[in-house]
Amino acid sequence: MGVRTGIQQSTWNSHPGLRQALIEHGVDPDSKEILKKGSKEFKTYQALKSRAKGIEYRCYRKWREHARADGLEVEVPNASGGGWANLKKEKQFIRFKQQCFSDLEKDKDGNYMCPVCSGENAHPLVVESYRETLKNRNDKGHTISRYNKKLTGRQISAESYKKEKKHNNIHDWTPSVDKIHDHLPHTIDNIQVICWRMNKHKGNLTLSELQDLGQWAENREVDETAGYYD
Repeated sequence: MGVRTGIQQSTWNSHPGLRQALIEHGVDPDSKEILKKGSKEFKTYQALKSRAKGIEYRCYRKWREHARADGLEVEVPNASGGGWANLKKEKQFIRFKQQCFSDLEKDKDGNYMCPVCSGENAHPLVVESYRETLKNRNDKGHTISRYNKKLTGRQISAESYKKEKKHNNIHDWTPSVDKIHDHLPHTIDNIQVICWRMNKHKGNLTLSELQDLGQWAENREVDETAGYYD
């Protein structure tokens, strides 16, 4: 089994930026040849196709994982097929997108901006490029992907993180799903999408604790003579 890179128009419509990404990675988007499953070109095609769906899709998948882990009921994607095109029409995804993305500003290139970082710290939410992923994995001596049928996907991720077997594609500007109220589960009404850096530093602090921290930062007198520089 494999996949032809002569892609249908519906795929191009559902994956903006895919054509240019394929060309940049040396894969002819109009070729009629079959990409063999497991080959470097096949893995590149699959990875770029996934990235071309955008951060809404990626964050939605991540939220589903968190929600299931919390024991919440999550709607099963449309079994009739259609992939991303049909998923975008489902009520659950529409609610998720409205909750997490409807109020986010965008930069001149159309990228969502992190709602937490502002002023001189403002930046877009950006998924690491596939080329950068390959570079980081190569620097660590890791392969593109690994699969172990004896372990579930969640177990593989846990083992990989614990043993540092994989590069996890996360950097400071990576979009991440964050709970607004940390003591509550990942319901759609209790989540927001912010950058990984802010999510990591926010940790388990409550909203009131974050407000205290913000007030402390605003009121602090910066004494540059003491060696502190903003």
